[in-house]
Amino acid sequence: MVLQHTAGEKLFIDFAGTKLSYIDPQTGQVIYCQVFVACLPYSDYSFALAVKSQCVEDFIYALGCCLHELGGVPHPEQLYKTCDGLLSLQRKTDPDIFSKACLMAIEHKNLSYKFILNILNNKMIGQQETKQEQLLPNRTNIRGKEYYTQSTLKFKSL
Repeated sequence: MVLQHTAGEKLFIDFAGTKLSYIDPQTGQVIYCQVFVACLPYSDYSFALAVKSQCVEDFIYALGCCLHELGGVPHPEQLYKTCDGLLSLQRKTDPDIFSKACLMAIEHKNLSYKFILNILNNKMIGQQETKQEQLLPNRTNIRGKEYYTQSTLKFKSL
C-alpha cells in the first residue's frame, strides 16, 4: 500500500528498539545509550542521535537537535496558545455542548482547537452520540508556569 504524504507535514519520531553501547576509551567502561530516530515520510530524510536515556530531558534535547538540523524551529508556545484558545472557547459556550464537542473530538482522535470550533459552529453535537467510556488522560503540569515565561529554549548538553 502506498501512502501519500505532504512535504513537511509530518515527522515520525521514536527511539530505536535495541540499546547500543560503546566503550569509553579512557576508562574502558561500557556505556549504554538510546538512539533517537526521526524520519520525514515525504522525502525519507532521516535523522538519528544517540542519547543517554529516554527521559524527557534527553528526548527534548534530541528533538531540538533534529528540528535544528531540519531547519525547523520548536514552538512550545503553540501548545500554550491552543490550550488558551480552548479555555476561551469553553467560557463562550454552554458547558454541556462544549463537553459533548470535546468528547466527539476525543472519539475522532482530533484534539485541535480548529476541530472543536468546527463541531460547535456546524452544530454537529446532535448528529452523533459520543461514547462516554473514553476518559481524558490524567496529566500533571511537569514544566510549571516558569517554562512558558522563559524567552529561549534550554537544551541539556551531553
